[in-house]
Amino acid sequence: MSAASSLYPFPLTPFPFIPFPFIPFPFYDSAFRVPFATIARTVEDSEMAEPDLGVLEEKLGYTFNDRTLLERALTHRSWAHEHVAPGEEVEARRLHNEALEFVGDSVLGLAVADYLYQSTLDATEGDLSRMKHRLVSTVMLARVARRLGLGDYLRIGRGEEKTGGRRKRALLADVVEAVIAAVYLDGG
Repeated sequence: MSAASSLYPFPLTPFPFIPFPFIPFPFYDSAFRVPFATIARTVEDSEMAEPDLGVLEEKLGYTFNDRTLLERALTHRSWAHEHVAPGEEVEARRLHNEALEFVGDSVLGLAVADYLYQSTLDATEGDLSRMKHRLVSTVMLARVARRLGLGDYLRIGRGEEKTGGRRKRALLADVVEAVIAAVYLDGG
């Protein structure tokens, strides 16, 4: 048994980071949609070319109807704050993924809790809590992000880039939550 299969003792859905049937909810807030194309990216931001989000969609097993949700999910606040005028914090919040992280954390937590409850009927509340905690931990979500190569798709600011932001465990875990929210909002 591989290390990954011992951490995920159940079948995976087409989304490698969601270990349960994806359940769309009729929730949608247009505030999560920000036109990615309206923000110019300068050459000095990165020497890398923009990665192909179609490749990421293939890895996720999901094609977005509104790709701006995925683009926002991949945008760190350091990048957003570098691309708005001073004093435009509200505009920066519309560009970065923190609100999506909040939604993704809740969606992931609910879905994992439901899956664990349905699949381990003899477990105690404490057992369920420990299993859920392990499955949605920063360590586990960062592993998922690395497996998907999400660090390569991140838009991060120059300071984060210089300090290895694409490899930071907490940042990678946050982007997984944001991508989960993007899938949830787009598919629901």
